[in-house]
Formats: sequence, structure tokens, C-alpha cells
Amino acid sequence: IDLRQDGEHIEVFLLEGALVRATAGNPELSGEAAVHEALRWRTGMFSVRNVERSSIPAHNISEANESILMEGCLLLDEGLRNRDL
Repeated sequence: IDLRQDGEHIEVFLLEGALVRATAGNPELSGEAAVHEALRWRTGMFSVRNVERSSIPAHNISEANESILMEGCLLLDEGLRNRDL
């Protein structure tokens, strides 16, 4: 999945429904942190493309989808309380 917003780009790979890799244009954002950043976006565009299993780069996510999304929701909630969003 390619996500784009205001010149920013995050690429997410899923394998059998599980998040396995995420990278952003900012090299400091990868793995779970890149997914959390994408959750903060209020606008943007996405595109989905199929890739062969063998072309998925090395995995940088080991947490379950539910854990990543719950942590992302917690971060969003904290950001709203601190007016960071």
C-alpha cells in the first residue's frame, strides 16, 4: 500500500493480512513508527498494488496488527490531549 500526503510517502507491505514492513520518506520512521505516522494523517491518497511474495523486502514489523493499531490509537489520544494534532 502506498500512502501519500503533501509530498510525504509511506509504503506498507501486508503478507496474508499481517503488517510486515513499513517505511517512510523520513528514514527515522520505519516499522511500527511509520504505521503510527500514517494513522495521524487526516487527508491523503492511497493506492494498493499486488506484489509477489518474493519481492517483499525484509520485514521490519514483528508485532500483531492489533497491537500496532491499539498503540497507534493510544498515541492519537495522547496527541489530542496535548493538542499535538
